[in-house]
Amino acid sequence: MSKNNKIRLKIRTILSSILDISDREIGEDFSITTSKSWDSLKHLNIIFSLEEVFGIQFTDNDMENMTSLLNIETAVQKKLKSHD
Repeated sequence: MSKNNKIRLKIRTILSSILDISDREIGEDFSITTSKSWDSLKHLNIIFSLEEVFGIQFTDNDMENMTSLLNIETAVQKKLKSHD
């Protein structure tokens, strides 16, 4: 499994756990607007979990933009690259 696939799997696991949904419900177009259970409190829990699991910190601007699976993956990969 590639590094990017491992990152995606961890992100999907976090989303699934916090939003209390099956990971099968998390498709490519998954976002705050397509999920009935993704509210502002859960959004913060997602951010905090990502920071803990990946050992990274997000800015306020990052957090505002992390409203879809794709945007989350991009933000996490960007932060991980800046730590290398």
